[in-house]
Amino acid sequence: METEFVLNTILYILPAYISIYWVFNITGDFKHGRFLWDCFTRLMSTLNAIVCCVMVYYELNNKKLLFIMERTGDFSTYSLLLFASYLFIDGTLQLPDLITKPSFNLILSITHHFVGGYGIYLIGSERKGLFLGVYFAATEISTPLLNLCWYLRKTNTYEVYTRKLFFIFYILFIMSRILTIPILLYYLNYNAYLISELEPIQEMMVYYGSYTLVLLNTVWFLAITKKILS
Repeated sequence: METEFVLNTILYILPAYISIYWVFNITGDFKHGRFLWDCFTRLMSTLNAIVCCVMVYYELNNKKLLFIMERTGDFSTYSLLLFASYLFIDGTLQLPDLITKPSFNLILSITHHFVGGYGIYLIGSERKGLFLGVYFAATEISTPLLNLCWYLRKTNTYEVYTRKLFFIFYILFIMSRILTIPILLYYLNYNAYLISELEPIQEMMVYYGSYTLVLLNTVWFLAITKKILS
């Protein structure tokens, strides 16, 4: 049922994404169309982040996040499945850019989308590992502010505030993605025995999916820090 939910979500939304991509990137003025496409994808990532934040808030207010392989409830399960569907769709739509204008940052982004999407899908479909699902969802807290900073910078709107807002984003990024790394590693160590009883692909995704996220967040942290200091 959970797998069918993800597939149906992708089948319904991906054609709309492709149509919008075609209109903005292939027809008309490419430069203006590209800006509109970027605005659309940023808007969708903001909506996804809001869903993630609502789910995190719900879990923090309804139960204690114990360091066990806790089972997910229906609300969190389908929130995570929506999150996974979004990551698969957005990652797929970045592939044309990877082919035409490959870059290290784009490779990181696509890796994050597909590895993260599959890992979150496993959490939702197996209904195990609530803490991991909440942890990964919580990393999206800084996304809306990042997208707002991007828009203000691109449109030269409220330029005097943009750098201050970006610094606030930077603090949120550190709090949600860097300072929480020891908690994630402790969780993996605390549940090592239970994780070892999972199916091989699930065990691999728990560890390597988590380590991939840590690596990507560390690389992005260094890049953002460099930007802040420049």
